[in-house]
Amino acid sequence: MSRLADNAARILPWLALATALVAATRFFGDAIWPCPVSCQGGGHYQRLWGVPVHVPAVLSLLVIAILAWRRRPEAGWLVWGAAGGSLYFLWVAWMISLRCPYCFTVHAGVLLCAVLAAGAPWLPRLALFALAFLGLHFAFNPSVIEDGPATPATPAPAVPEIGAFFTPGGRPAATATVDPSLDLLRRQGSPQAAYVLELAIDLHCPHCAAAQGPLMDALRRAVTEGRVEVVHRFMTRRSAPSGRELARHVLAARDAAQAGLLTSLLLGTPEGRGWAAVSPRVAEIADPAALERTLAGRSAAVDALLDADAVRLRELRARATPFATLSRRSGDLIGRWDDRVFDPQAIAREIPFD
Repeated sequence: MSRLADNAARILPWLALATALVAATRFFGDAIWPCPVSCQGGGHYQRLWGVPVHVPAVLSLLVIAILAWRRRPEAGWLVWGAAGGSLYFLWVAWMISLRCPYCFTVHAGVLLCAVLAAGAPWLPRLALFALAFLGLHFAFNPSVIEDGPATPATPAPAVPEIGAFFTPGGRPAATATVDPSLDLLRRQGSPQAAYVLELAIDLHCPHCAAAQGPLMDALRRAVTEGRVEVVHRFMTRRSAPSGRELARHVLAARDAAQAGLLTSLLLGTPEGRGWAAVSPRVAEIADPAALERTLAGRSAAVDALLDADAVRLRELRARATPFATLSRRSGDLIGRWDDRVFDPQAIAREIPFD
């Protein structure tokens, strides 16, 4: 064995172990290293057959490290299979414009392990590489799936363009199909305001949680002066039904003030945690049992509103959160901010004074 190959063999187990430890931070959710893939529309690729993808990733890297320490040739074959899986996920990320430092670090570690394990026999390694790529491609779905707003279970109602259920004159629109009293729960500002800021929020998104406070602080003057009306639209994703469950309970609030408190409290809830998990925290600001009773009485109306939000967010081409658009009440678009350029101060500066 040449010196270069010997050094590569010495480094490989340590690199595999380090990559396994990075991947294992997902066992702690977003507490150590947040992963924004779900917020960016990649939630479909977070689990395979109900198992979080980081679980087999950590196990495979640990097996690779053990085999590499024992200088077993199987380590090279297995790491090339893992590299095929990493290349698949990187391809998906490129196809739907996902950007996640955590994921890229793990996949870079796996690909570097493959470089260190390069060498004969090539055929088994290349075969495992291709098999892993194609196997994941067909296991997830042969077509790339971008996880956006959940598709309504029933045909969605028509949604007015910008004023939602208010005409430019401030009167309820005659064609409104969603209960206006529910719509008011997620609005702040005057319905006669010349400008409307539509804000897409995902209650499971840590970035929405971080941006909410600074954004509302930046908008306070414009809202108070009646220049803008803020409309929160709930992004409920196909891959995270627990997010819809939380949003439904927010819309069971008694008034807009309580709905705002519930929204602030629930923003950033880890994915998979539904109402049963958060209701003890909710008890600090509202009676969970009262919310459940209210929701039972307005369930159909709440679902209609969330379905209308999904339709509107698809019209706006909102995928990643946080996301906002600023428009005139008439519907003319002024500005659009997605997760890459979401700056609360910049959004507030765009609201005209006229």
